[in-house]
Amino acid sequence: MKFKNLNIIGCGPNAVYALEILLKKILKLKTKEKRKIRIFEETGLLGCGKTHSKKLNKNILLNRVAGQISLGSYPFIKFPKNLRKFDYNFMEWKNNNKVKKIKNLISTDWPSRYIFGLSLEDKLYDILKIYSKYTNIQIEIYIEKVTSIKKLKKNYEIITSKGKKFQGDKFLVVSGNYIPSNHSSKLSKKISKLIVNTNCSFEYNFLKNLDNRNYWDKFKKRNIVIYGTGVSSLDVITMLNKNYNKIFPCSRTFLFPFARPLNQKLLNPQKYEHKEIIFNKKFVNSLKKKINQKKIQSNINIENTLLPFLKAEFYLIYFEKFMKKKKFSDFRKFIKKELDFKKIDNKLDFTQEDNLIDDYLRNMLIENSFNRKFYFKNWFSRKKNIKDLINKKFVFFDFFSNPLVNENNNFLNEYIKFLNWDINEAKKGNLSSPFKKACDGLWRDLRPHLTNLFDDCSHDKMYKNFIKKILPIHNRLADGPSVKMIIKIKKLIKKKNYKF
Repeated sequence: MKFKNLNIIGCGPNAVYALEILLKKILKLKTKEKRKIRIFEETGLLGCGKTHSKKLNKNILLNRVAGQISLGSYPFIKFPKNLRKFDYNFMEWKNNNKVKKIKNLISTDWPSRYIFGLSLEDKLYDILKIYSKYTNIQIEIYIEKVTSIKKLKKNYEIITSKGKKFQGDKFLVVSGNYIPSNHSSKLSKKISKLIVNTNCSFEYNFLKNLDNRNYWDKFKKRNIVIYGTGVSSLDVITMLNKNYNKIFPCSRTFLFPFARPLNQKLLNPQKYEHKEIIFNKKFVNSLKKKINQKKIQSNINIENTLLPFLKAEFYLIYFEKFMKKKKFSDFRKFIKKELDFKKIDNKLDFTQEDNLIDDYLRNMLIENSFNRKFYFKNWFSRKKNIKDLINKKFVFFDFFSNPLVNENNNFLNEYIKFLNWDINEAKKGNLSSPFKKACDGLWRDLRPHLTNLFDDCSHDKMYKNFIKKILPIHNRLADGPSVKMIIKIKKLIKKKNYKF
């Protein structure tokens, strides 16, 4: 990034990473040009931000284990040799920490989010010292909120909550989590109207108050409806649970994100991470060219174009353990033939191919072609599920993305059974459990493909459909909390503190 005066809005984790990458590139160029960077952060939580605030409750955990935390752009972008000691990861940071609780963390532990916040704060201060000593860039930090940005003839003008004005030729917004208002969406507006003249309150700003303990103390023995059952809802439940509240979740599936598995890939990620098959770089690059061509954008539907390739990749990871080598080889060849990425030059709708793959698996069920392992303590081989699969009510991916999709009459008891099964699979690990292996293999190991596909995407409708229809599946299957947290949720449900 070329600049003379750069204004950065936000000083949380994204700002730390941006400053580090910029610093490494400047050091590589060995430039001594005099420049200025101004950073604006309204909370004063430098480095950690609100998401990883140092004031967070210790029971609010990261959704990854300590051994998976990188703490910067290394090894993709490196400091020069004389500064290589600053390319430390989280585990190296904690080894040099004097606090016993932090120092004693092991790679498979789930750290409290505030601890990660402390590491980000230290990282920021190290980066600022390097800027000061090895570059000719002056950095100023303002504990103020940016209220507006104006485009001038040659520059941009930043105005803060204190009425101060600053100009710059570039600005970067890294303010992190979106903080809603009571009128920021259609749902918010409806709820705001619904509670008029009632004793109810609409708490829309809970994420901003997650580290404010006084805020949560006002909720005691209350009936609380939570809209959404994603990872953020688990943080809210952590804060509400101690005050004996009754909690009523409301979401499309009523399912919390699945338990994150034991990471068996840590010892040798390069060896054990899933290698692309159908959802590969060639397909992604070809599709990316298509979705950015305005002439054909109206012909692209994310469910007919992208989803069939995601499903196929998931199937190839999951079913390998449940087929004999010859049958799996035939299945793989069939998929590669049907979903050849070269077809995208002439077509954008892969519904027919997608249906053929689901029919292939359905016929294997009918012919009893899966091995015995498939039928042993497997949620997806329950009699009810198999019956619905054979009768074409659902396909396998329907159950993978929502394991209770066909459960209406006895949802609560079945959900507890599923949680028991999911916890057990998570304990097996992301190599030993076929389901967790597929979840991690597609949604985590190949996640950079999705990032590449939608970076600078000009197809607004397709991007919004991805956020609405695909991302929730990704979050549910691969971005969930620790086993410990899911066990807590299960206990709350069984105690009837949590009502469906």
